[in-house]
Amino acid sequence: MNRRIESIKGLLEDSTLVVIKGGAVSRFSRRGVADLLWILDNDADLLRGASVADKIIGKAAASLMIMGGVSNVYTPKITVAALQMLQAAEIGVEYDSTIEFVENRTHTGRCPLDTLCADMSEPSEMAAAIRDFLNQQK
Repeated sequence: MNRRIESIKGLLEDSTLVVIKGGAVSRFSRRGVADLLWILDNDADLLRGASVADKIIGKAAASLMIMGGVSNVYTPKITVAALQMLQAAEIGVEYDSTIEFVENRTHTGRCPLDTLCADMSEPSEMAAAIRDFLNQQK
């Protein structure tokens, strides 16, 4: 197991996203992919070559991680589609279990971003769609 990944697993208890780069630990707590998109748009170098831990990874989060150039990730839960995307991008992935889809916040169905990205295959296409979706939510 990657030592950097092992060291950030415990940090997910108080955060939704943890990024380690060059020994520095950055912790984030917004829901969904908001923090990943903010980092990609405002501090992209933070992701390049970083180790990332995220509470749950679906295709939306995976696309942003690929766009950001992360080296490896850990998550307790990952969708099969996200796992395949990250592996195809040669990003190291450690996870506890796979799931079919990310649930919405009320646990009554599929997450809107998981639905939005379901039929897309290019990370750049997904990132643009995610950005548009989140901008419409404001």
